Amino acid sequence: MTVKRNYKPVKINDKTTIEIGNAISTKMALELCKHYGVGHLVIRIEEDQGAFKAWIFDGAS
Repeated sequence: MTVKRNYKPVKINDKTTIEIGNAISTKMALELCKHYGVGHLVIRIEEDQGAFKAWIFDGAS
């Protein structure tokens, strides 16, 4: 059985759209956290950006 998923790319602003398979850098993760109002993660990332590494967006992470 095949499961069909209706996935829409995440649009952050006029210049930034994230799709499944895109690499998310620390800078992009910071922008995402700011966009979605996740202030505690913004603070955590800004305090030690070197502690994070890029990851591949899978639509759920």
